[in-house]
Amino acid sequence: MSVEPAPVEPDTTRNGRSSFWTSLPGLLTAISGLLTAILAVCAFIYQVSGWGDDTTTNSNTSTDMPASTNHSTTATKAASSPTAAAGTEEPLWQNKLLFGSSGVDFDTVPPTVSPGDGMDFYDADAHQIAPLGSTALLAKWTGAGTPTAADCAELLSREGVSKTQTYFQGAKFCARSKETHMVVLIAFVGPKSGEYQIDVTVWAPRD
Repeated sequence: MSVEPAPVEPDTTRNGRSSFWTSLPGLLTAISGLLTAILAVCAFIYQVSGWGDDTTTNSNTSTDMPASTNHSTTATKAASSPTAAAGTEEPLWQNKLLFGSSGVDFDTVPPTVSPGDGMDFYDADAHQIAPLGSTALLAKWTGAGTPTAADCAELLSREGVSKTQTYFQGAKFCARSKETHMVVLIAFVGPKSGEYQIDVTVWAPRD
């Protein structure tokens, strides 16, 4: 009579139940824990190494903004101040004009021939330069060479008068316009087309 081998019993714990880790729920729990650990490690590496372009983009944007602002300021400053600053030697305008009885308005840049109340100085005949109004000042330059803006401003402060004066070829006068107080150098060049040609330099007010 043959004896059949006894069936192999599955591994059990001491209390006679199957091991938790060999069961399906145990395997799922182990896999879930492994995935969670991997994700945590990846997140840590991401934060430490600074992956991604967000930080770089923000940094570049922050660096570029002052430069853009400076260009704008610079651009804003050039558009609103097209003329030389007050008190500088840089002329606002320099050119030749014809001087006659119609007179010249030096309050505008460039100066304009302006008959009537707008003129600052006019030719009163017989080579006479006359101011129109008590605030338009004249002072004849008798020094050597050509006066600067500072020279004219100083001369006008000492000797400027609202009085008709005689001019001749080669004469130079420092003048101040009656409204905006532009500092002007008027050099008489010579007769031309029935009037007198003058070489004019206009500077910004200095008072």
